[in-house]
Amino acid sequence: MPTGSVATPDHPEVAAFISLIRQTYESLGREVDLSPANERVNSLLRTFVDAVLHVSSVHATASILENPDVRNIRKPMLEKLSHAEYLMERYFAQQFGAQCPLTASDLDQFWYRTCYRNLVDAEVTAMASVLRSGSALSGKIAFVGSGPLPLTAIDMHFATGADVLCIDSDADAVRLSRQMIANMGLQHKIGVHRHAGETFDYAGCDVVMVASLVPEKDSVVRRIQATAPDAAIGVRSVRGLKALLYEPVNEHAFDDLGLRHVSSSKDSSETINTTHFLRPAPYGATLPPGKAAATSGARTPTPSPEALPA
Repeated sequence: MPTGSVATPDHPEVAAFISLIRQTYESLGREVDLSPANERVNSLLRTFVDAVLHVSSVHATASILENPDVRNIRKPMLEKLSHAEYLMERYFAQQFGAQCPLTASDLDQFWYRTCYRNLVDAEVTAMASVLRSGSALSGKIAFVGSGPLPLTAIDMHFATGADVLCIDSDADAVRLSRQMIANMGLQHKIGVHRHAGETFDYAGCDVVMVASLVPEKDSVVRRIQATAPDAAIGVRSVRGLKALLYEPVNEHAFDDLGLRHVSSSKDSSETINTTHFLRPAPYGATLPPGKAAATSGARTPTPSPEALPA
């Protein structure tokens, strides 16, 4: 469908996609095992994610997300997708943990490797306009909610040369990450800490990244401000129809905390997430009124049609 065309709920593309959402949700609901050991789940998720990434029309996106059935099943579907993602990352972390030595090229075995790497490339590009010095990082990068498969940390280290801190409260995720990083010989450059993001000490960090699946993001951001007040903060979000894969975060959700949106990573069909980079607003600056999200965890509600980018 051309980007400028008008899509109604009964348009063939819209109707077909809504049907796919229903079928995917119902099929996932019938499965007990959402791990990569279940080929039916693998096929469902491949088809669904690919379809989401290739709907380019803003009008189709709005019609799909505003459909009553889609609105009703989006939240429970996100929970299933979140669980499936964790199981997938744990599966590959176990595989990589058993490979020693583990090389950068070995990581290409991961199904979504290109997507993950493209996101970090886009984040590093956006980060250049966020760092006050405009030069190389002088401190560390922290990644909150790093999970069992620390690809972001590894790619960030390779792309910037900076030391990286992985932070996750899940013991299994921490154990798997440490093993994988040790197998690559990067344990002196990438640390893994079992800690809640809301209480971690971020002192010495130039940039703190917050993963999409981290709950209560406002509490994490407040802790970053308290312990690393000059750090740039990157909050992962999604645009458009990708709200079917993760909860979106408005770029002005943290205005009330004295932060200003500076830049966002480029969105494309080659990535799922978009990352909003925030900086402390200059002293005495007036923040845009009425833009801060009031929802728990600084999450936005289901996007309205007029708020959806292409």
